[in-house]
Amino acid sequence: MGEGYWGKQTKVQILRQRENYHIAINFTATMMTIRISILIYLTVNLCPDIVKEILSTWPEVCKICNSSNTSPLYLAAVHDHLDVVNAILDVDVSSMMIVRKNGKTALHNAARYGILRIVNALIARDSGIVCIKDRKGQTALHMAVKGQSTSVVEEILQADLTILNERDKKGNTALHMATRKARSQVNWAT
Repeated sequence: MGEGYWGKQTKVQILRQRENYHIAINFTATMMTIRISILIYLTVNLCPDIVKEILSTWPEVCKICNSSNTSPLYLAAVHDHLDVVNAILDVDVSSMMIVRKNGKTALHNAARYGILRIVNALIARDSGIVCIKDRKGQTALHMAVKGQSTSVVEEILQADLTILNERDKKGNTALHMATRKARSQVNWAT
């Protein structure tokens, strides 16, 4: 790629062959007009090596969000791309606290859909994330109960048992939700 590849060049073109097609990305480096769509595309299509190179050069990309305030970390978590999640967290662990317009973090979503390895990665970096409430006042534990993943519920409870008493805006704890939805398989005595 040569010296100065990521340096002061005005235009940078990244070409990478992946499954019989090329990903071509052009952006202006000196003006820092990196579009979130580039990182979203790379995150969703699992190009962790390119994502890591972009992040090492421009760490501020971790906090660039689209119109719904969706961060690259959130998208990587949604798609269960642990390598990309870890690459982003290695560069900027505070990016895990970015909330979407609905107030949800990457942990809310991973908990809802039972993506245990993403839940583990996020909690390992900062267990305080389990206490963040969305616009409905729901924590990741509420979402885990909705998603019916016993292992995710247990992981969140191990991070902070006091979260069990957190109520949403309707006054419901995660335990209320679990009993109302007949989620008896959850071991609440963890």
